[in-house]
Amino acid sequence: GAVSDITAEKEAELALRDSEARYRKVSELISDYAFSINVDEDRTLHRNWLTPSYFRLMGFTEEDIDEGFSLKMVLHPDDEEAELANLEKVLQGETVTSEFRVWTKSEGYIWLQLLREPVWDDEQGRVVSYFGAARNITLEKTATQALQESEERYRIVNELISDYAFSARVTEDGEIVN
Repeated sequence: GAVSDITAEKEAELALRDSEARYRKVSELISDYAFSINVDEDRTLHRNWLTPSYFRLMGFTEEDIDEGFSLKMVLHPDDEEAELANLEKVLQGETVTSEFRVWTKSEGYIWLQLLREPVWDDEQGRVVSYFGAARNITLEKTATQALQESEERYRIVNELISDYAFSARVTEDGEIVN
């Protein structure tokens, strides 16, 4: 018989399990989501993995996003052309950050900021996969739009005033300061 000390292998196996459990817990807790996509030689895309927070944010189930599901299916029509061009850049090896709207089952259209980082394989001479991280920026976009609308209303009112308006500050000693 022969005996081998496999302590190191078992410790590595336990460390890997602990690491995977931590990753799983963190991915369940984040409000945004991350994913990995494999790219075939013919550029067919296949979901490798997706954090569970995707399902909370988007309202879809695992069954909803079977192998035939694609980003194009949920993209806002006004954002489709630009986002497909961004995907092409990723497939050519460029890291891309973009902002666009997607349809969710839970909230209708929301704004996402998406960072995609390609993985290049020198031997194959192409992108073989990419990682992505999405962030819901709907509140930021809504606040920015509200500010722009408010500024536009102020501009229109300012242009409609037939006289003029001004402001001045008077100091305690009665001096007027512009």
